Amino acid sequence: MAANKSLGRISEQERREIIMRVENTIKEIGLREAQTGDSGDLAWGEGHILYAMINMFYATGDSRWLDTFKEHVDTALCFLTDHDGDGYLSWHTNYYTPEPARYEAFPAPGNIGTGRIEVPEEVVEKEPWNTRTVNHRFRVIFLTRRTFIVVDEDMKMPAFLSHHPPWGLRWLPIQRYEPGKLVSQVRGIRFTVTGQPEPGDSFIIVPQKAPEYDSVVHDGMMTMPIARFIETVLSDEELDSRYGETARAYLKFLERHFFEKWMSEPTDGKPARWVELPGGRGLFVWEPIGFRKERVSLPMNQYTAFGRTIIKLWQITKDERYLDVATKMARMVKSLLRVKDDAYWWYYAEPVADWDGRKKPSFVEHTHYADMDVGFMIDAYEAGVVFDREDMRRLTNTFINVMWNGSLENPKVAGGVLGGAGYSTALCDFVRLAQFNPKVWTICYKINRESKDVKRLALILACERYVHQPS
Repeated sequence: MAANKSLGRISEQERREIIMRVENTIKEIGLREAQTGDSGDLAWGEGHILYAMINMFYATGDSRWLDTFKEHVDTALCFLTDHDGDGYLSWHTNYYTPEPARYEAFPAPGNIGTGRIEVPEEVVEKEPWNTRTVNHRFRVIFLTRRTFIVVDEDMKMPAFLSHHPPWGLRWLPIQRYEPGKLVSQVRGIRFTVTGQPEPGDSFIIVPQKAPEYDSVVHDGMMTMPIARFIETVLSDEELDSRYGETARAYLKFLERHFFEKWMSEPTDGKPARWVELPGGRGLFVWEPIGFRKERVSLPMNQYTAFGRTIIKLWQITKDERYLDVATKMARMVKSLLRVKDDAYWWYYAEPVADWDGRKKPSFVEHTHYADMDVGFMIDAYEAGVVFDREDMRRLTNTFINVMWNGSLENPKVAGGVLGGAGYSTALCDFVRLAQFNPKVWTICYKINRESKDVKRLALILACERYVHQPS
């Protein structure tokens, strides 16, 4: 039976307009989201762009998307470092870990004025990359009794302004001295000077930045679209001839520096590890390293993000190592799903082992993270790993019967998988449920057709085919 025509179709003109909007947005963004080694900024910025681009290729077949994809990935790879000396290249962050940055400051030898400098002993806060403390030596130099400049001695230049955009680094200009006033405009440091420094006096500030850690969820959000690129290229003879060398190189990176890293013993910079549970299940946990004093199981979206990459590695290589981990993770996820009115629902996180203690489950999964969870479940189903058609039917029921408000004129989707919790437009992998009920696509299309989010628009275009396939 043909798909119901009442479910709608994008006109060719509108389709071209959406493609153009995605193209223009990605051109406007350029490579700036890829130009950082901070795993959180990469995942929530560049990771979404990569997923959008690979889906634009699925939607259009235009290989220019693969060219742009390669340029973005190559840029991001330039920011890999072995920050903890464990032999694995990584992106990493201190934004999600509550350990402090520490500071010391002192007057330079030979000062002749009465000036004194003070800095906070430590700072505990979430630091976006453009304000983050760096392990550089800074010097505050008084040019006159009323003016000073701050120099980054490691960079041999004036210090950068805080809160600068990545595409427009700016130096701190000469500052007017106001005794006792907090100076906070310098990237990564803050201080006060009191008394009366004389021209040529200076003060030295030595920060020790907060420890940075690798993040399995961030790695998943970045490597999943890369794995899709590899699969796409190596499964097509023509694409293989053009991009095969690149795809095979990316595969080596994913296997060596990501999968092997997360399956190895934890280090000071990589506190998560893979553990296995009864029932042939498995997941990643935080180990009691550094800021975290006890082992704790990661929330579903944080381990399934990298699980999606592992599923693709299995499909690409047929290496049983990947199938084993993917299967155990899929069993873990399925064991946490609850059924109500023939639809699935689940928590963001809940205790799954003795080390989690008797903690109560957290909140019901909200739509934004559920979108990531659903992406893993659909990937597992499409790979023939644990999830079956009946599971997809219940997930689709969750979306259609529980989360959707029932209106095609003014459709809205709940903010949580049990309904309620306001409304959400974070509908990306949810759109892929359209292969089981085309109405899902229509709902998501009507909600997000005017969106500025390139990932949402790309998934709408890539999944339009489900509306017109025979049911």
